[in-house]
Amino acid sequence: MGTKQGAGRLGLLLYPVLPQEKDQVQILGANQESMESSPTGSAKPPPHEGRVLKQLLFENPEVKDKRHPFKADGSTGSFGQTWVKRGIVRISDLWSKLLGSWKTLEDIKQPLRGLQRVEDNWRNLIQGIPQERRLLLGPEGVDPEDTWYVPDHVEEPNVLWKVREILPSGFRRIERWRCEGPANVLILVEQDTVFSWNNPAQARVLEVRGKRPSALTLTWVGRLPINQLCVDPSAWRVRWGDSSEHRRILGLPGVPAAITEAKVSSASSNSTLAGSSGRRPVGRRGRVREAVGKPSKSPEWKAGHYSWDALPSGFPLSSLVAEQGNGCKPCVHKM
Repeated sequence: MGTKQGAGRLGLLLYPVLPQEKDQVQILGANQESMESSPTGSAKPPPHEGRVLKQLLFENPEVKDKRHPFKADGSTGSFGQTWVKRGIVRISDLWSKLLGSWKTLEDIKQPLRGLQRVEDNWRNLIQGIPQERRLLLGPEGVDPEDTWYVPDHVEEPNVLWKVREILPSGFRRIERWRCEGPANVLILVEQDTVFSWNNPAQARVLEVRGKRPSALTLTWVGRLPINQLCVDPSAWRVRWGDSSEHRRILGLPGVPAAITEAKVSSASSNSTLAGSSGRRPVGRRGRVREAVGKPSKSPEWKAGHYSWDALPSGFPLSSLVAEQGNGCKPCVHKM
């Protein structure tokens, strides 16, 4: 009799777990482990990034959809069970350590093909993670606000993003600008919120003042990312000496506003820089690593293109000093 009872108990222990129950057991067991890392009822955040990434997305009282945890019980309106079966269980499944930011929506959609409302659920999950835990995952190598970026999207050619605000969720409020015309003038299109950030390349945007003080336009240098420019305008400066006349003429402490475009030809003995008309040489001769011909017809910056067409006649080339920066090689050197 006792043997039969023992066998019955053994059979109960070995009773097979259905797939749905198995998911729930796995979630609750892992959740218990994560909750044991902090005292009961304590709102103290995990001490390091690793514990944050191990936190569960579903059935976790600390990750909430408004006031309630995201369910994984298969009930109507819940999506946790299907996401768990597709391999998205923990915060680490939404976070990219390589990029130091949230995975893109495209990456999340791959294992969730065929499911509905993936984008909405993905946003809600990230927003449901407590802010103090999201901060522990950072910093993401965040650039200052008002930085310009080239979106990595085929559907957005000739468009720049200007980041205006980085939200606690990691989402970014941006301005979308369109580049138009041969002068690469930027025109504001709209404001938007970007929910995924794939560390796009930065762009260099210059303010160009017209004849009237109120006339101010923005231009995208080269219509290329900074890392593809032959010369980054911000990497140039002027060695002024005792004279402030050149500073007054240019209206800037350096030469970025003077740089528009000219074509670099093969090396020759020519050591002067052409003006905007291609006829007026800069006064005193200096040394140029590569000879400069007349400005090309296209105002775009391309590999091997740079210019000084705003430099006035008589500006000594020898006063210019190139400083290497952002991966751009210097093209002009002081004598």
